[in-house]
Amino acid sequence: ALNSKESLTSLILPDRLRKISGENGGGRGAFNNCSNLSGSLIIPEGVVEIGSGAFNGCTSLTGTLSLPSTLKIIGEKDCYTPYHDGAFYGCNFVCELIIPESVEVIGGGTFSNCKNFYGEIRLPDGLQWLGPGAFEGSENFSGDIVIPQGVTSIPYGCFNGTWVGGRL
Repeated sequence: ALNSKESLTSLILPDRLRKISGENGGGRGAFNNCSNLSGSLIIPEGVVEIGSGAFNGCTSLTGTLSLPSTLKIIGEKDCYTPYHDGAFYGCNFVCELIIPESVEVIGGGTFSNCKNFYGEIRLPDGLQWLGPGAFEGSENFSGDIVIPQGVTSIPYGCFNGTWVGGRL
């Protein structure tokens, strides 16, 4: 209903929300290409999943991104392509990216082409799956990339074009 809704300029999500839907293979997530949706995005506590493509192409989101401590899944394991399915692909948040410790899945292209995040990339200790192109083209990180011991595979393109001033 709100996919590509150019008249949508702000968003307040309800406290009882548990999932923000996405759609694998075609970039039709809940708020996909709402290009005039602007400011910061606060995902409320209680949300456990943000689907693939949910905020893909919301290029006017230039404030901060606040993810809840209840979040487990961002994107999907079996994405069609990282650039269509990235939950936050191409968003322009200007903040330090803080991924909650509860996150178990970071799908393909999730933070791809998010060029204004800064600080380090710290993956949660409980992370079980990291998707291809998850951070591809996110070029302003300035700290380290911290990958927990439990991660057994770093997929193709995961950090391609990601500039960090620290160390891996």
